[in-house]
Amino acid sequence: MMISDQTLRLLILNDSESEAERLISMLHNAGKNVRAQLVNAETMEAQLQEQNWELLIAEDSSSDVDHCIQVIRRHNKDVPVILQSDREGSHIAVEGMKRGACDVVQLDQDQHLLLVIDREMDNRRQRQQRVQSDKKRREAEQRAHDLLDSSRDGIAFIQDGLCLYVNSSFAELLKYSDAEEVECTPVIDLVESSQQAEVKAFLQQFTLQGGEFERQQYKLRCICADDSIQELTVSLSHGRFEEEPCIELRTQSNAQDQDLVEEMQKIKQLDHGTGLYNRQFMNKHLNNLLNSDTPQAFVLLIEIDHFFDRVQPKVGLSASDDVLKQVAAVIQPCLGEKDILTRYADDAFMVLSQLPTMDAVQQCCQKILQSCNDSIIEANQKTVQISSSIGIAVINENSTDSDTIIDQAAEAISKIRGDAENNSNTIRVFEPERIGSNKTSADDIQQAISQGRFRLLFQPVISLRGSGEEFYEVLLRMLDEQGEEISPAHFLDLAKSIGSAAKLDRWVILESMKTLAKQRSQNPKTKLMITVSADSIQDRTLIAWVSRVLQAAKIGASSVAFQISEKDANQNLKDTQSFIKEVQAIKASCVITNFGCSLNPSNTIKHLDTELYKVDGSFALDIQNNNQNPDALIALLEELHEAGKTSFIPQVENASILSSLWQAGVHYIQGHYLQAPAPTMEYDFTMDG
Repeated sequence: MMISDQTLRLLILNDSESEAERLISMLHNAGKNVRAQLVNAETMEAQLQEQNWELLIAEDSSSDVDHCIQVIRRHNKDVPVILQSDREGSHIAVEGMKRGACDVVQLDQDQHLLLVIDREMDNRRQRQQRVQSDKKRREAEQRAHDLLDSSRDGIAFIQDGLCLYVNSSFAELLKYSDAEEVECTPVIDLVESSQQAEVKAFLQQFTLQGGEFERQQYKLRCICADDSIQELTVSLSHGRFEEEPCIELRTQSNAQDQDLVEEMQKIKQLDHGTGLYNRQFMNKHLNNLLNSDTPQAFVLLIEIDHFFDRVQPKVGLSASDDVLKQVAAVIQPCLGEKDILTRYADDAFMVLSQLPTMDAVQQCCQKILQSCNDSIIEANQKTVQISSSIGIAVINENSTDSDTIIDQAAEAISKIRGDAENNSNTIRVFEPERIGSNKTSADDIQQAISQGRFRLLFQPVISLRGSGEEFYEVLLRMLDEQGEEISPAHFLDLAKSIGSAAKLDRWVILESMKTLAKQRSQNPKTKLMITVSADSIQDRTLIAWVSRVLQAAKIGASSVAFQISEKDANQNLKDTQSFIKEVQAIKASCVITNFGCSLNPSNTIKHLDTELYKVDGSFALDIQNNNQNPDALIALLEELHEAGKTSFIPQVENASILSSLWQAGVHYIQGHYLQAPAPTMEYDFTMDG
């Protein structure tokens, strides 16, 4: 909750000044210190640039709402938006949140508004704490990397026989000018051939020993870059590098000439083709900026339009660097004095801009586009005209890491390329996706159904009580046109809304039966748990169709259990009761899933005559991730077991919860700790497995 003596920095968007004053008075009467400012579309951007604001309360009917939300997003400011509305209905909140608000409150519901403000301020404070924690972590990681890079000891980290990392001193011992030439190289390739078998056996044994020995000495005969042999006495120990377990290899090196070391460091920061700073230099400066107290800058990703299909084929591969060098000379005069220009990719530059405002940055980008358009580039006795496109990402106190910022600029470029009308010579500022926006459309689902772009995954459900049954839950995944997997969260609800859920259910059942028939020919104990939607529960022809499918596949119905969510069951109680009777009539089973989320779970047990109940996964996650007391889960399980029901617990992600589940008498468990969903049913259900 908000602390009463803290000042709430509040922006108010309301066409009625008297209503804004009433709001401030109400907040004061509630004991909140408020510093408020009335804003509109014209003043919003200036207010965000001049001061730090914590909250925007806006009247949803104002014509400036969408513009102000867009300005907040464009500047990447952490300013939650609460809308007030004089309309009624739950759809008003849905509409408001899709517009970018965190909540919608009715105008006369002041107590509700106070609670929402407290919640959003607490959420914002937690986000700020997370950003600070991320900065401290990056600082610690950067210090560790700097110490490794500057160490006079030769240091290498080895994983699975590959050099995961080597520092400059280690590379210099082997007479390489750049550590990157050694990284990702098999260790065996660096060892004299007569010693390779011995070293391979030693590393395998050392890995198997784990932490039994803190450190061991070993003599390596290494092949240097000039094919000479260098004998090194190395010290090996087990360690971690970037969260990965590995072997740390360390050796003492001779003191290097400091001037030579500094010169090599400068060379490492330059792109040899253009003379500009390189990607590593940019990443380092981005991290340094993010670690400062008040980071404020912009990243510009400048990509040459049609470089690989028009420019490079015309001048030739060897002259491409010459083109980029001339383009860099065109870009540089357009930048501010403190801006840093780097070559970031084969066809792209990146600028870390210190210009003060978004307007100034966009004016700079317009100059770059115009200068590129006006320039004539000559290379390899060929003349080319170029244009460029620029993606912009904002760096401020809410930015977390350099990779995210660069990805944001790259995503802005991708949006330019995806625009059929303006896919070149364009500027675009990155804007995150709105909450509630749906990347999957109804047309996408219809096409996926017609093209068969779905796949099934299977996750084992394990008995804690020694049952001989071997359950797998069937999980549905949709594939996009590139074959990439789409999460069910993006398509299942939409499939229901367009009336395709029952059709998908039948596809899943049919394909599951085909797979189960093959599986049971090798393992007759296998059983499947298949989820069905509310539409299928209401379909009185489904079970007759299922019975025919089972007969055709020569599978006993007892090997199939149909899963129904508690929400769907309670909303369609009579249909669910009829569905369960029909399923039981053919000797199949029903499982109530997401159990425990209704206001009165006892009524679910009372009205639904089925034996199997799968508790909602949030109960297990609260214990594992949030360290919550397991009492609520235990009480729910006691109610199930007293009613003679069989209990299932999904989303078991680590071993910390197993003892509690065992003591509570849970029958079956499921989760990534045991095995992630897989395209085949190959889990070893034996005790040894």
